[in-house]
Amino acid sequence: MLEQTRTSERSGKDQFKYPSPHFIIYGCFLLVVMLIWVGVVTSLTLLVWFNWEFFTKSEGLKHLIKNVIPIVGIATGLLILGMSNFITFPNIRVNNDGIQLNTLIYKSQWVNWDDIKQIKEISLSRKTYRVFGVTLKTNHISPLYLIVGYTQMIHARAFLISDRIKGFERLFEIMREKRPDLFDVE
Repeated sequence: MLEQTRTSERSGKDQFKYPSPHFIIYGCFLLVVMLIWVGVVTSLTLLVWFNWEFFTKSEGLKHLIKNVIPIVGIATGLLILGMSNFITFPNIRVNNDGIQLNTLIYKSQWVNWDDIKQIKEISLSRKTYRVFGVTLKTNHISPLYLIVGYTQMIHARAFLISDRIKGFERLFEIMREKRPDLFDVE
């Protein structure tokens, strides 16, 4: 661990990652939901393709609407929910000039420290861990982060940092050092 710290000091980059169980749980969830979604859509496609006469009748269409479309809708919603978790809580790389967000499906450009607009604690109904919303002034990250911002009532591109990220205290120490104005109590 000491060698890893020395390496990060020499390169000027620190990495802050969520524990593996975080990704294993949500990765398995996503895999199962994707398999359900692909299975339902494939089955539906094959069923319609090989039994088209059945679906041209009104009874076949009613069966489709009542039974299959809700399953596809629910699976799609769960897929979006699972994917949003990977985007919402990204791993973070930090250097002297700024931060970079990394997820399994996205790697942002480097964002300058000056492009951070606000850091605020988000209250949760369950106080099992602390979550902070980080709002950005820049458009250098994916528009998907607008969704994160709007779900947290921030109305800008944002991402969340949980105290479950490895090196949480060190990350906030660096952020306080680079942008002390974001932590001033008014």
